[in-house]
Amino acid sequence: MTVPPTIDEFAMANNVIHDLNTYAHEPCSFIWAWETLKAARGQSVDFDRIGPPAYLIKDNTPKAETSELATALASHSPSIIAACARRMNQMGAK
Repeated sequence: MTVPPTIDEFAMANNVIHDLNTYAHEPCSFIWAWETLKAARGQSVDFDRIGPPAYLIKDNTPKAETSELATALASHSPSIIAACARRMNQMGAK
């Protein structure tokens, strides 16, 4: 993200980061929120240098990325989509 996020994007990113119960099974949402908050600080994210998650929380309940935010991310930045796919692969998500 090369431009600073809008106030609404910043607020939504904060909501994602602080609402783990809702977004825990949506890695794309976390990736988008992290990139948005970094952009707000004037920093960039190099998704190719990010390693696998340091820890994984296993939950046997099947969850689908059907939230409004996850749906909106489907047409977002190609770098976010690629990072999301890699992260979900690392987590063993289907």
